[in-house]
Amino acid sequence: MEAMRQTWSDDRLDELSANVNRLAASVDRRFDRVGERLDRAEDRTRAEFQAVRTEMREGFARVDGQFAAIGSRFGGVEARLGGIETELRALHRLLIRISVGVGGVCAIALATAVLSRP
Repeated sequence: MEAMRQTWSDDRLDELSANVNRLAASVDRRFDRVGERLDRAEDRTRAEFQAVRTEMREGFARVDGQFAAIGSRFGGVEARLGGIETELRALHRLLIRISVGVGGVCAIALATAVLSRP
């Protein structure tokens, strides 16, 4: 090490120091540019994610509204079906009464026909 120090003059050491400083400054500038690019990329990514989130929220709100509208329509259909079911039950009871009545008339007619035979 002593031999190197003796062969290197102060001017050469100053020149080496200046070169090292210049290279260090160059490396620092490059790292600063990389850092700036990363910051811009992070900002763009963050903005994109926020836009996607906003779009998703709006889409979900629309879908929720559509489901609510469909639900209210089904509620109306359900009420109508309940009314139709009640009417069908009443009609079924009426048909049973008519069948019993027609069956009774048929039985009387048959009995009358059988009894009126000589």
